[in-house]
Amino acid sequence: MKLCLLAVALALFCAVHGFSDNPEDQKKAEGMWKALGISSNDPKLQKHMEKMTVVDVKVSFGNGDAVIETRIPLPDGTCKPMKIVFKKGDDGKYYHKCRFGEKTVDVVETDGENYAIVDITIVRDGQAYQTSTLYVRDTESVAVSLVEQFKQRSEEKGYSPDQTKILPKGTAC
Repeated sequence: MKLCLLAVALALFCAVHGFSDNPEDQKKAEGMWKALGISSNDPKLQKHMEKMTVVDVKVSFGNGDAVIETRIPLPDGTCKPMKIVFKKGDDGKYYHKCRFGEKTVDVVETDGENYAIVDITIVRDGQAYQTSTLYVRDTESVAVSLVEQFKQRSEEKGYSPDQTKILPKGTAC
């Protein structure tokens, strides 16, 4: 479960990556986001999808870095705070290496303020897995059309219905 929630938090970072170096664009990306929907062909993520709920993720920028903060639910019911700092590379992209594999942004679709649909590729042990995540600012005011757009887009990208889930709106942490 910890691994899959970390993957969701990292996916949001990829959405941040889609914003430019312009401070105004970064200001739009900052703040709280909620992972509302997820599609994935990653077996490690899929085995936990039924247990997942909305994940809160805080995005900020400082000293040239992108900072992602979230809380990961543990099996004992407690929550572990997690802070991940992404360093800016010479090419202007942000990087964070970890044992969960290399992550690459494939597509980012966002209005910059209310939602982001993020596609990432995770390469682990020589195998590439795809994950798409729908992030919103407010789960209570999400347009049904946005959720349907995410589902349709997931189908078009080749995810089967059992590989896509709209997460329950309650957060675990």
